[in-house]
Amino acid sequence: MFSKSALPWFSDLNCEAERTCGKLPCSQAIGQPWTEFWPPKSGSQLHLYLQSKFPEVFSWRFDRTKPYDRPWRNWTNSALAKREPAVETLSSYSDSGSNSNDLNYCPDLRSLTDVESGNHSQHTSALDLDEQISRLGFPSVRPADFHYIAQLSRYKHEKPYLSRLPCIDGLKRTNIVAKKQSVQIFEVNGHEESFNIDESGFEFAKWPVVPQDWSSSRVRSYYTQELCKWLKNYLGCEEVFSYAYKVRLCFGRK
Repeated sequence: MFSKSALPWFSDLNCEAERTCGKLPCSQAIGQPWTEFWPPKSGSQLHLYLQSKFPEVFSWRFDRTKPYDRPWRNWTNSALAKREPAVETLSSYSDSGSNSNDLNYCPDLRSLTDVESGNHSQHTSALDLDEQISRLGFPSVRPADFHYIAQLSRYKHEKPYLSRLPCIDGLKRTNIVAKKQSVQIFEVNGHEESFNIDESGFEFAKWPVVPQDWSSSRVRSYYTQELCKWLKNYLGCEEVFSYAYKVRLCFGRK
């Protein structure tokens, strides 16, 4: 399934770069708490730790020809990186520096969409999609536990983040707070052609390649390259760039 997203809002760019490229006006520049700790200062505990364990991170720069080369993966699963929970929930949320109204912050979704996107039709399109699904009468289920990022006022001035750095004093691993939502999930099997990117924001497509040897090395050397070629032709776009992937191995009964 392919869908539109709001990645620019979450992109790891500094405020100056965001203003320069026009993604955010100066008045809407959003703070990035981790910049006070990264890059680490010479002689600091984090600097000494990385220098002894992962010295390559100091010289690492993103290489477009090697998008999957990310040295911090080595410490992501370390004990230091697991001291704090990856995501908090509203029931456990507490932050002495947060706004006391954070937990009660629930903006009007239409006005929020209109202000941030500048596009009044975006909210209308979402309503049209709900109506379309309702007309088609798809069977549905409503899972008990579905968590999304909570609508806290802090995110109006501070970017949501999840740190991949080893746990260090002064920087929480994340400022992401989740809230349980009631979400209806529909079975659209047999009606995939009813949705397309332009009108629905997403669409379904079948990639004409049968996966074999589903391993990380195979994904890097073959599948991502073939998928990019196919997407370029399928979507009629000038360029497709693969920057991340995840391999999940499922074992079932024969």
